[in-house]
Amino acid sequence: MPGWVTRAGDTDCYIQEASWNCAMACAAMALNRLGHGHPTTRAIAAASQANSGNYIPANSDRAGGQDITQNSTGLIAALALRRKAINPDDNPLATSSPGDMLSRLQTGSDPGTSGKNIANTLKLQYNVQTAQYKTITAGAVGPLKATMAGATVTHPVILGLVNPPHFVLCEGLVHGSSNRYNIVDPADGVRYTDGRLRSGPTLKFNGQAYNTAVDEVIVT
Repeated sequence: MPGWVTRAGDTDCYIQEASWNCAMACAAMALNRLGHGHPTTRAIAAASQANSGNYIPANSDRAGGQDITQNSTGLIAALALRRKAINPDDNPLATSSPGDMLSRLQTGSDPGTSGKNIANTLKLQYNVQTAQYKTITAGAVGPLKATMAGATVTHPVILGLVNPPHFVLCEGLVHGSSNRYNIVDPADGVRYTDGRLRSGPTLKFNGQAYNTAVDEVIVT
């Protein structure tokens, strides 16, 4: 695995190992900050199996897996269109566009994990009794700001982004600021200090240029 490093040499930021295990990486970072050492993604993924909504890797991320759609794009597109023409209701994929079918084949069935699973895994499998899952109502900026402002390096909050579906870690307010947050992104292994909340509630920060609502949080 890439280890607990970032491009900038930040030893406390974990880069996710696969395209759909950002939640695993955030959980690993949270556990590290809570004094549980350096748990691997594999260990957390295994622990998550005890709870509903557990981690499921994408087809391309499975051990020994490979992209079954490589060099097959044209064939898959033709198959999708023919199925739709013959009988649009013959199976769930029949009404999908060629792009949708290709995406489903590449990622597999519901890859990733749920925020509630992460909270339960932290609490029930790692004995983090402070772990709590919360949903964020659309437009409820106040509760989200309070949750993020209450986060610290030793008790971070995991944020569930809507679009793109992704998890990042929040370590609370930037020192001396009232609306800038320390955000650690496992996608690129970089810590940002310009995370800002807009109405929505929408989180915006640089790097990946997210401008997305947050619909769930895991408090640690």
